[in-house]
Amino acid sequence: MAAEMILVTGATEILNKLGYVIAQEIGLAWGVEDDLKKLQSTLQMIAEVTDDAEKKQLSDSSVRLWLERLKDAAYDADDVLDEFSYEVMRRREIGRLKFKVCDLVSSSNPLAFRLKMARKVAHINKIFDEICKEKDRFQLQMVSSSTSSGRSSGHKNRETVAFGEDSEIVGRKNDKSKIVELLIGSMALGDTNQKEKISVVPIVGMGGIGKTSLAQLVYKDASIVKHFETRIWVCMSNHFDFNEILGGIMESMTRTKCDSTISLDTLVNLVQERLTGRKYLLVLDDLWSQNIEEWITLKRWLAVGAMGSKVLVTTRINQVASIVQGMIPPYILQQISTDECWSIIKEEALAPGGALETPGMTEIGKEIARKCCGLSRAARSIGV
Repeated sequence: MAAEMILVTGATEILNKLGYVIAQEIGLAWGVEDDLKKLQSTLQMIAEVTDDAEKKQLSDSSVRLWLERLKDAAYDADDVLDEFSYEVMRRREIGRLKFKVCDLVSSSNPLAFRLKMARKVAHINKIFDEICKEKDRFQLQMVSSSTSSGRSSGHKNRETVAFGEDSEIVGRKNDKSKIVELLIGSMALGDTNQKEKISVVPIVGMGGIGKTSLAQLVYKDASIVKHFETRIWVCMSNHFDFNEILGGIMESMTRTKCDSTISLDTLVNLVQERLTGRKYLLVLDDLWSQNIEEWITLKRWLAVGAMGSKVLVTTRINQVASIVQGMIPPYILQQISTDECWSIIKEEALAPGGALETPGMTEIGKEIARKCCGLSRAARSIGV
C-alpha cells in the first residue's frame, strides 16, 4: 500500500505527553533526573512554536521537514520513556512473583540497564538540542504551550495511523483475523448484534503488549478498507476532552489541521455532517477515561452513522472496556510467547550491520526474551 501524503499534525500533543511522563518519578528511579529535566525544558521551548509550524508547513516545505524530524525524535524519546516505565513494571511484577530482580540485559548487573538508558537519554537530549536551535531559522511565532491548542491539554499518545507500507507483527496474525471478524463478520452473536447501530469493540491489554500496532494492522486490512466508507483514527489523551476528540476526528477525515478556536457545538455539527449516513470505522487509541457520562455523550453524537458503523477502542484499563462495550465483549490481548519475543529481538539485533548470530549470542538472546514478559515493545526496544 503506497504511503499517503498528509500534513504533519499533533507535534504539540506528543511533546506534552513526553513532558507528562518526564514529570513522573522515572528520573529519580534511574539516576537521570537532571538529564530528563533538561529534556523537559527543551521540549517546552519547542512546543511553544509547533502550533505556528503546523500552519506554516502549508507554504514552506522546509518547515514540514523540520516537523517530521521533530516527530520522529519525539517517537524515539517516547520509546525510551516507555522502556523506563516497562522496567519499573517488570521489576514490580517479578518482585510479586518472588523471583530475583534482574536486569533486562544482565541478570547479575543492574547497573548495565542504568548506563544504557543514561546513554539513550543523553543521545535524545543532543538531538532535541539540534532541533531546538534549527527552529530559529524559520522565524516561528511563540505561543504558550498551555494555550497553543484547544486540543493539547492532555497527554496524548503517539499518532500511529498506518499510512506506511503493510507489515505483519510477530504473534498477532490470529488476533488480527479475530478482530477483523468482529468488525465486519457475523461475529457469532447472531442478528441480535444488529440492534446496535454503532457497535464498540474494545481491545484490552497492558502497556507495551502491542494494542496499537494490532489496531494499525486491522485499520489498513484490505477487507476493512473495502467494508467501511470512512476510516478515522484518533489518538486519545489521558484527559477526555470533547474538543480534542472531535477535532481529531475532523483532522483524520480531512487530513488538515483543525482550527483550535472552533466551538464545541460547531465541531459536533461538522463531525455529524461528515458521518451522517456513512458506515464508518473510528479507532480511539489509548483511552483512559472512566467517566461513563462522557462516553455516553460522545457515542450519542456519533450515532448518526449508518448501521454497521464500528468504534474500535484500545485501552489498558478493564473498567474502561466495561464502560464502552456494548454487545461485543472486550477482546483481551494476551502476551506473545517467549519464542516470538526472541524472533523480534533477533530481527532487530542481528540485522545486517548488527551483532553476529553465534550459539552464545542466541543463548543470551533467548534468556533476555524470557524476561520480556511477553511484551512486544520490550522485545523490540531491547533488540535495537
